[in-house]
Amino acid sequence: MSPSWDPSQMPNLAGKIAVVTGASKGLGIDTAKHLAISGAKVYCAARNEAKAMQTRRLLLSENPKIREENLVFLHLDLSDVESVLAAVAELKEKEQKIDILINSAGIVSGKEAANGAWDEVMMTCHIGHFILTNGLFSLLKEAASQTESDVRVVNVSSNTPNLFFPTNYRFDFTSKAVFNNVVPYYPWRWTYFAKSMFTLDMVRYSMAKIANQLFTQELQKRCDEHSIPILCLSLNPGAVRTSGAEEILKPLLRPLLRMSQITPDQGSYNSLWAATAIEPRLKMNLYKGNYIEPIGALSSVHPVVHDGVQARGLWDNTTAEVNEYLRQRGLPVLPRWN
Repeated sequence: MSPSWDPSQMPNLAGKIAVVTGASKGLGIDTAKHLAISGAKVYCAARNEAKAMQTRRLLLSENPKIREENLVFLHLDLSDVESVLAAVAELKEKEQKIDILINSAGIVSGKEAANGAWDEVMMTCHIGHFILTNGLFSLLKEAASQTESDVRVVNVSSNTPNLFFPTNYRFDFTSKAVFNNVVPYYPWRWTYFAKSMFTLDMVRYSMAKIANQLFTQELQKRCDEHSIPILCLSLNPGAVRTSGAEEILKPLLRPLLRMSQITPDQGSYNSLWAATAIEPRLKMNLYKGNYIEPIGALSSVHPVVHDGVQARGLWDNTTAEVNEYLRQRGLPVLPRWN
């Protein structure tokens, strides 16, 4: 654990290529900022080009250490499969390797599954990042094959699964209906207690966040099985003060939340630690596949995250669902991971 860690302790990242999703505002752009200050070339992946470019200009004016060519906008809408594939194609055209992938984007609410479409929260938080990571995996492997490589995949999750799911909750990520019926049932603690405190469906959001953790575990397992030296971590950034964070709570409770919130810049520290700190690399067997609380603290997760059957079920169902979507549109299926 590194409670006093901050970005000034990041190593020199010159020559490193990084991709950060959700990098037009808040947590994502502050993560990208510090990576670029440390010398990395950072692709700031986001949906809104105008907003992202405005933020980029502001960052360059406020941080003279950042070289202009080290902050690159990449159009990416994680709720749109074709947009993700286009972003992958653009990166493969421009780069030979990727050293750091930080899957930071996420939404708390969105359209529920209907008429064959996937749940939008699950799509943005998990499925889109699954497709992106799969598409970029050859570039991550290329970086990992180089001498003294240090390649990392960081999935920004949350501590909400521990808050809203009891330890005996019956998940079923092995079901083919997992993306259409995201919440099989609501825990009593939500229905009879927590629901009255929130304005949004936090159980639905938490299901997508636990998918991030399961994906991290299974990705690490598969890297290890094929002797690919990539470190995969999931994490909680903390209670970050963003434009939408307060709105998840009923108005009377919002002042209490403000007392515990941190700035988006501070919220980026755990992602930056996971992506660059030396400790996880030196103790790779301790950290790989695991979940980190701020800053750099290994922490317990819901028991389902260590359930290999559920992790494989999520992986296989994600692959099957995406490949079926691609086949229906005459597009190539996802490439093999190894």
